[in-house]
Amino acid sequence: MGVRRSSVPAQTEPGTGSATTQPPHCLADPVVGEIARKHGKTPAQVIIRWRLDNDLIVIPKSVTPSRIRENIGVFDFKLDAGDLDRLAALDSADGRIGPDPNTADF
Repeated sequence: MGVRRSSVPAQTEPGTGSATTQPPHCLADPVVGEIARKHGKTPAQVIIRWRLDNDLIVIPKSVTPSRIRENIGVFDFKLDAGDLDRLAALDSADGRIGPDPNTADF
């Protein structure tokens, strides 16, 4: 089975652990928003789906009932190859909260 990477999607201000009125920059990215509208989903759902499609173990956290339902609502759509390519192109070392999972020494 091998080692699987995990991913905890952040809906909070990085490093504070508290909610913010401003979404993390990836949720406000126009490309993410365009893909979300295309699928009738929220930007957060697109990011969670992207992580699942990249074989990451996703552990979303929320205490808000509406967000819990939103987090579960990612299994009724798939991102196509074009969506995946566009999202992968957004990768930027200066936009990461943690280390690059492809090169980190765990």
